[in-house]
Amino acid sequence: MSILSDKSILKLAEGENPLFGDQFNKEKLRGSSYDLRVGTVFNKNGNSKDKLYSYQNEKHDVVYEVAPSQIVMMLTQEEVYIPKNLCGTVYARNQESSKGFLILNPGHIDPGFSGPISICAINLSNVVKYITLGESMFTLLLHELDNETSQPYRGVIFNRPDNKEYNRKEYEIKKFKENASLLSPGIFDLMTLTDYEPYLKKIIWEVMKPIRDKYLKMIITFISVIAAISVIYNIWGSDIFPNKETNAPVDVKKIESVPSILDNEVKEKIDSKNDENNELKENNVDKKIDPTPANNKN
Repeated sequence: MSILSDKSILKLAEGENPLFGDQFNKEKLRGSSYDLRVGTVFNKNGNSKDKLYSYQNEKHDVVYEVAPSQIVMMLTQEEVYIPKNLCGTVYARNQESSKGFLILNPGHIDPGFSGPISICAINLSNVVKYITLGESMFTLLLHELDNETSQPYRGVIFNRPDNKEYNRKEYEIKKFKENASLLSPGIFDLMTLTDYEPYLKKIIWEVMKPIRDKYLKMIITFISVIAAISVIYNIWGSDIFPNKETNAPVDVKKIESVPSILDNEVKEKIDSKNDENNELKENNVDKKIDPTPANNKN
């Protein structure tokens, strides 16, 4: 399956059954792709202000803001008519995807499809994305099949000369009611607007658990240290850290009792020493008055 070059795309765009209808712009042709423009933006606010902006009704300088994490649905300005021997793939242009503006729905286009291409995108950047009607934001690659398919696209046949089932305005209203109105305004609104709330909360809880545990341990340690210091201060604080601001009175009696205690201890030691000296003197006197001569052998 080969990818069509710019020459092949140009031939199909200017052929009997124009590949892009009457919206073909030769300046959007690239070496092996074609840049598609924004034709319709569905404004989803989750309230009665929901609205669609179309290049047919609005000026091309209308700017639509897509907030961070917001989901937006669009239709291309080009209405493509894919032959039964081709299929297509739509991507966000590299300059868009590299800045966090990504396509959510698969970009495959079946053989036989006709009509504008619906794009569901999300702004994953941390800044507002500005979209202008008529701006080139997507690129289409066309692939040639080895054989013409026997099972072409069986959905809505859009605005074919031989089968005008829907015109552009009717198709936009249909898409808005059936698809765009069901979208959440933003990815974080899914937590409250869908049945997946418990699952999303579980994911966020698991992601945050290591961070939560780490800081919880730090907080517990900090509180424990503060509590320990408080206990120590309450028990010994008045002795170790005197409070200068309260001017706590000094216990004079305790201070005056210190010398008397020392005097008593010194006096006891002196008395004890005197008693020892007196005992030694008495022993010496007893030895001197012993009446028995040392050399008497009778």
